[in-house]
Amino acid sequence: MLADNKQLYFFKKELFPFMAMNNIYNYYFVFILFVFFSCGQSGIREAATSEQEEVILEFIDYQDFEKVFRVNRNSELITKKFDLVSILLLDSTNAEILFKLDPKLEEDFHYAMLVSRLSMSTVGFVTDLETLRDVLLSKEERDMIITCVHGEGADNMKYNIGSPVYIKNNTAIIQILGPSSVDDYYVTINSGVVQLNFLGGIIED
Repeated sequence: MLADNKQLYFFKKELFPFMAMNNIYNYYFVFILFVFFSCGQSGIREAATSEQEEVILEFIDYQDFEKVFRVNRNSELITKKFDLVSILLLDSTNAEILFKLDPKLEEDFHYAMLVSRLSMSTVGFVTDLETLRDVLLSKEERDMIITCVHGEGADNMKYNIGSPVYIKNNTAIIQILGPSSVDDYYVTINSGVVQLNFLGGIIED
């Protein structure tokens, strides 16, 4: 069984005294081992037997942004139509141009970049699915995302992944909507392991 206390999903520095804080490869190695160990307690989930359930989930692919950007490179339409921090987290190629459209964007982007990296607060789980889009379209995998973030005791009926989801290949920016909160996560999939990094959130009154 997955741990009831979600803190067990987090890196614990004292458990890994050999690991240098500035060595990202050590972080990734330990993260992979930790996820397999945690999920292994429930048998490392078998291949999914249920088909993906149809959900109303809108995806904004980075290619959608590129098509509009080619025609409206310096237009306010870009700032109104897209969440530019999410776009830049997927691909920062056009950062300098976009920074000129919104003076606050550069500061917001650099902060988001810092917290999106693999760290001691990264959570994740093992999946049999190959693409992040498939993971997000699967009810079983969406429930695993909620479990990783809020703990196994969380009522998954009270949480859902909101639209739109910004995605490029196997990296996505998602929002988890709760009864009184909206949390943003940077999500990736690599070698069958889904990783989530908390970007920030809003607690509503």
